[in-house]
Amino acid sequence: MLACRTTGRVVAVLASVMLLVACASSPATQVPAATAPPTATPPSAAPFTPAPAPPPSPSPAPSPRPATHDLVDASVYVHGGGFADFSDPTDCAGAGLAADIHSGVEVVVTDAAGVIVGTGTLSKGVAGKDPVGCRLGIRVDGLPEAPSYLLRVGERVVGLLSFEDMFGRWTFVIP
Repeated sequence: MLACRTTGRVVAVLASVMLLVACASSPATQVPAATAPPTATPPSAAPFTPAPAPPPSPSPAPSPRPATHDLVDASVYVHGGGFADFSDPTDCAGAGLAADIHSGVEVVVTDAAGVIVGTGTLSKGVAGKDPVGCRLGIRVDGLPEAPSYLLRVGERVVGLLSFEDMFGRWTFVIP
């Protein structure tokens, strides 16, 4: 520690830069100051090392798809105008060229190789007003997962559907 003597008083300065500034601003002479008592030096410490972050909690594994799937949101729609029969108010059906479409008709699902993988039936028909027609639900339970399926209602081939298309909500329309 150094001191700067100015007009009869001693200014102790802890940093040499401050001492130089203080002495330069006053007409004084530098004199060595009394030695400060030694301060305890901290024991040498190891460099700071942060604790490792905990491992991230595992995210839940995605639920595997079930081994089998139920086809429940599909339907066959028969347009009115000669193709639908509304004589039974609790169970409409196809008429004319669509007379083969009615409740109880077998629905057959095959895989791409033509192997039957599921069967079901058409449910009772529900009359629609806009557009006029008859909607019959399709239900086939326990279908195995496959890249594509061929769907047949009665003697009609509805189409070749991908897995995503097969289990989405869709309607096959008969003119």
